Amino acid sequence: MKHFILILALFASFAYGLDKAIIDETKAKIGEYGVACIDSEKPTPEDVSALMKHSAPPTRAGRCVLFCVSKKLGLMTEDGQLADIPQSEIIEKIKADDAEVYNKLSQLHDLCKDRVEKSKDGCDASLELFSCTKYEAQKLDIDKLFF
Repeated sequence: MKHFILILALFASFAYGLDKAIIDETKAKIGEYGVACIDSEKPTPEDVSALMKHSAPPTRAGRCVLFCVSKKLGLMTEDGQLADIPQSEIIEKIKADDAEVYNKLSQLHDLCKDRVEKSKDGCDASLELFSCTKYEAQKLDIDKLFF
């Protein structure tokens, strides 16, 4: 359960105007991804604590949890690059259900894609994506979707 809460804190509750079924499905899918990524990356308790506080995890394993979940969500590619056009079942459902939320998420992606260095490894790049998302989402007034 702790892992599920961690991932929800990191990514989205998608509360705005989205259908409750999509919200519930999204939470379940992100929870599934989070458990798998925590199991595979073995973050420290300090990493988990930092992530739950929406802060940068102190170790590489913590950053790699972010990368793992980002890949599963279709936000990043296997080689650590930010996806040109993020694609996943979750994203498609959001797009179909609430165009306003989808458009703001697309705008957020566009704002952050140039800030994530292409030469960095995926774990470090995902931390840059996390930091940019946190900052820009607040400016776009959609931070409640994420944090």
